This record gives sequence, structure tokens and C-alpha cells, in this order.
Amino acid sequence: MFDGTAASLADWRQAGAGNFSLLPDGTMRSSGGMGMLWYAKQELGDFSVRLQFRDIAPGTGSANSGVFTRFPDPRTPLADRPAGSCGTVGSARTAPEWVAIYCGQEIQIYDGATGEVQKTGSVYNFKPVGLDKAGVTPKGQWNDYEVRVVGQHYTIIRNGVVINEFDNTPGKSSSRAGDPPTDLRQFLSGYVGLQNHGNNDLIEFRNIRVRTL
Repeated sequence: MFDGTAASLADWRQAGAGNFSLLPDGTMRSSGGMGMLWYAKQELGDFSVRLQFRDIAPGTGSANSGVFTRFPDPRTPLADRPAGSCGTVGSARTAPEWVAIYCGQEIQIYDGATGEVQKTGSVYNFKPVGLDKAGVTPKGQWNDYEVRVVGQHYTIIRNGVVINEFDNTPGKSSSRAGDPPTDLRQFLSGYVGLQNHGNNDLIEFRNIRVRTL
């Protein structure tokens, strides 16, 4: 999906604020936000996406990012979305990046000891992971990250260790008021994306690969 070349980056699209830039060494780096870079070339059913990430937030801060999964095309006009669906509520009505937030699942990346309580590996607002289970590594170190989705079962693997599993079955509510429940997130296929969160949430990605399962 991304091999470090401009040709492979051309298959991605930015939704919302901020952007990702291609560096000479073949990594992509986030800036600004909040937005999302998503792979527009292919919807995925059951899949494993593997990538490497590195937290390069300035000073003593920690980057906040994530991998979005199984969301519908955020370019679909509001009038063409199914009535009552996840893409017709709240910010998703006008901001394409919120289609991923409200319709898919965000697999969190955040190793900070303070601030956001949902750490790397969390299925955001549905199954959090604490710092003790996140497999934290020193800042600036490359990490292998895998998100595996089969049916509605999610497995999150960091540096070869399973750090979270989640069943996206109906009847589960988000911990954040106003977010659609899992009942509205029952897609069997969708797109994947990477979050850029803010000016200080600098993160780099490389070697993004996918395997259909």
C-alpha cells in the first residue's frame, strides 16, 4: 500500500486538515490536523494490515495517531448515504474524516504516560488498553504494528505480541457520548486510513502492507 515511493503515495487521499509528506528516506510524516490519510485504491474485507511507525513528537510529548479500519468511502455525498447510518450523524455529515471516526474503528497509537488514557492498541472508545499493556518502546524507535480483522474480530499486534483483541458485535456503546454504537459499524468491508492529530503529534510511517485473509 505504501513502499516509500511517490507512486504508491499517489493512491492515498487526505481527508480533513493537515497532511502527510514524503521524506527522502521513503517514510511519510504527519503534520497538522485533525485529519486522515486514507488508501482510496481498494476496499478490504477480511485483512491484515502491517506497518511501521515511529513517534517523533517534539520535546517530551508523545504523538497521538491511529489506524482507521472498515469505514465507507468518505467522499460519498451526504444525500447518497443510507438514512440513519453512521455517516449521517454529527460531524460526519460535513467532515469526511469523521466518517472514519463514526463508521469504522480507530486502532490507537499513543504511548504518552499522561494525557489521553487510551494507549497504543486501544480500539478507541470501545476497548481501551492501558500503558502497562501497550508494549511501549523508547520514543523515536520504529515499531511493527499489525491490525488483523476477520469477520468482526479484531486482533492488534505490536512487535510480534498481541496487545488487544475485540469483537465488534452489535450492542456495544462508545464511551464518548454521541458516537454511533457498534450496531452502526457492522461493515464487512471498507477502507483503511492513518490519523494525523495535531501540530505536535508528529509521527512517521513506512512499509505499509496488506494481505487479504
